Amino acid sequence: MIRRILLIFLAGASVAADEPGLLADYFPLRAPAAYFLCTYTPQDAEPYSYELNRWHRPPVAAMEGVRWVDTNMAYRVEGDAVQFYDYTDGQLVELPHRLEFPLEPGGTWVYTTQEGRTALAAVDCLDGVTVPYGTHDGCYRVAFIEQGVGEWTLVLAPGHGVVREWGELYGVCSWECKLVRYDEAANPADVGNKNR
Repeated sequence: MIRRILLIFLAGASVAADEPGLLADYFPLRAPAAYFLCTYTPQDAEPYSYELNRWHRPPVAAMEGVRWVDTNMAYRVEGDAVQFYDYTDGQLVELPHRLEFPLEPGGTWVYTTQEGRTALAAVDCLDGVTVPYGTHDGCYRVAFIEQGVGEWTLVLAPGHGVVREWGELYGVCSWECKLVRYDEAANPADVGNKNR
């Protein structure tokens, strides 16, 4: 069933990439801090919006080779892969967000999370992805499904990394986040701004 869902996702409109998405082009994100506008919809409750500051806050726990996204999330580069972690109850817990580079349309990978559940990821390529920070070409969309838990989708733009994210935890909530701006001290050229 998981594989069938992702095959349907991949059958959607996509464009051919001129060359594979390399780790250095899409990850890790460059300083300064990025700000995302997020909408969170709990099950059986009213949705609400908030601004999320990413790629800026200091670590709250030590783990070799880890870079912090915010106080609740971190990532580690492992060769040509990027693994995300959630800081839960004072411990880093592996999330089902594992990016395997180079990214290529039609690419898939399967792995097992720390909790022993199967996670599956699939990739396609997009142009003309619009978020409040602008319209971006050469993007990769990566869809994740963690068995019995939920679905996540990330869109990565060259020079930025994640510019859009959405997902659903089954029976709990759904969310969407879009890149709005960088720290005011940022020079747009430094972060590959593609505003149009």
